[in-house]
Amino acid sequence: NIVSKAADVRIAWGGADAIHHVQNLQKKWNSQDIMFGPRLSFMAISAESISSPRKARKILRRAATDCSVFDQTACASPHTIFVEKNSHISPKDFAEMLSLEMEKASVRIPVDSKSPETNDQIITIRAVYDFMGEVWAPSNTNWTVLYDEEKGLAKPTYSRVITIKPVDSILETIDYIDESIQTIGLGAEKEKRLDFAELAVARGVDRCPDIGSMTNFEMPWDGVNVIDRLVRRVTLGGPS
Repeated sequence: NIVSKAADVRIAWGGADAIHHVQNLQKKWNSQDIMFGPRLSFMAISAESISSPRKARKILRRAATDCSVFDQTACASPHTIFVEKNSHISPKDFAEMLSLEMEKASVRIPVDSKSPETNDQIITIRAVYDFMGEVWAPSNTNWTVLYDEEKGLAKPTYSRVITIKPVDSILETIDYIDESIQTIGLGAEKEKRLDFAELAVARGVDRCPDIGSMTNFEMPWDGVNVIDRLVRRVTLGGPS
């Protein structure tokens, strides 16, 4: 409370409980609040972006990086990857090939230690997908690739658990977007890229970076140019 009452600007990142806690602290009437609350992200990969072996390898390697950085705890981390059908590789093949890249990424980006509760959650979701879908995973819980054909976003498990879902067109995923979605890693080209981005941002998405750049922090963030909220602009002499 002492710090909050003295602050000109309060900045908070975190879950809903953390954000509400900061918002409810006492503050000066003119203090500025910049709150980055809980949001989710996903990937959308078009058929043309994986239409050759070279393109597919590039996307797969970069997708594995996005799925591994911060062990998916960042708001910009993907939890679902939607892959268009009728390309060089099928969505299910994409899932299997991604599992190989996830193993490589676990060497490049060391895996954080997990709590017993987290390990139990990963083991449980793997068991579920043994019955309802497909699962690729090592003997440990370093990473997990899941595949199913149900519509909609997968429920996040975190800890490098990623779900692949096939779509006829990435434009179908626009229906899954609201203001809770922060970032969409976009693998698309030409008109489809622009059409998708325009529709996505109209629904509340703030970022449509290339695959591999989802967790590269930049300004603006969550649609806010933070430096503008940290600067007090003054004038001298009145309007001209």
